[in-house]
Amino acid sequence: MLSWQVGRVTITRIVEMDLPVPMVVFPQATSAELRASAWLYPHFVGEDDTLMLSVHSLLVEAPGLRLIIDTCVGNDRPREITGGQPLATPYLQQLGEVGWSRDGVDVVVCTHLHVDHVGWNTMLENGAWVPTFPKARYLIGRCEWSSHYNSLRGIVWNPALMSLTRFLDRFEPSKNQLATGGRAAAATSAGVLFPSMVRGRKVL
Repeated sequence: MLSWQVGRVTITRIVEMDLPVPMVVFPQATSAELRASAWLYPHFVGEDDTLMLSVHSLLVEAPGLRLIIDTCVGNDRPREITGGQPLATPYLQQLGEVGWSRDGVDVVVCTHLHVDHVGWNTMLENGAWVPTFPKARYLIGRCEWSSHYNSLRGIVWNPALMSLTRFLDRFEPSKNQLATGGRAAAATSAGVLFPSMVRGRKVL
């Protein structure tokens, strides 16, 4: 597992799966442009111009705070991205290997609400979908929620999870919390440190 230290903050990557993606998915990603980017080729672009997509979470640990950024696809959900088959990955075991537990997570940040970013927000337990991190506050941009609610309600966002969710109405560049667009119209990016309050504490 990759890990970075930024001052007193530790960031650890938990990979759910690596997914090869054909270049045609991104019309502007020509072979020449991909190979001209030293950080992309050859690390994330194959000889056949296949893009290597990493589906992962980032665990952010600061003094008194444990935060997860994005929660991958999740187990037990047939998705198009997985060929219509449900995953059965050791995601939670990987969390345990780095000393994290379901109850020990304080905050879950969803940068946007595509299915490969929200899957482990809930998990199947004794036949019911329950919040994976029952003591966490889930942070989501309100605009992004409005765009995706109909496709997410039910097993991804059920009433139990809704009670843990907080919607962010605006994103402030001065706080390193940015509406960045891209793959989702209202996607959000966050710096390592910004004073957004959750339960009376600074989150990042």
